[in-house]
Amino acid sequence: KLDEMTVTVYEGRYIIFLMGLFSIFTGLIYNEFFAIPLDFFGSRWVYTSESTMACGADNCADPAKVLPPLSPYPLGFDPIWKSSQTGLLFFNSYKMKLSVVLGVMQ
Repeated sequence: KLDEMTVTVYEGRYIIFLMGLFSIFTGLIYNEFFAIPLDFFGSRWVYTSESTMACGADNCADPAKVLPPLSPYPLGFDPIWKSSQTGLLFFNSYKMKLSVVLGVMQ
């Protein structure tokens, strides 16, 4: 027969497993939206020698026009934002606005 502590852990094993999965998921989402975007899908923007600005990877027939990508980034932010000159300003502005929205929702 198992002692009380072991029985509690054994009976709660699925809860502990789900808590671990959720903490991993929450960490990935937090990292993606508030810290360092992970490059899971590759950037949707491409730098060329014909322009100082990036153009959309799937919409770059004429790089001088600097057209946006045809499809959005699937999750979070495109990793190219981290290398842009206004990346820090953009992320700080985003976090501040999202904090206000989440605070009002609570």
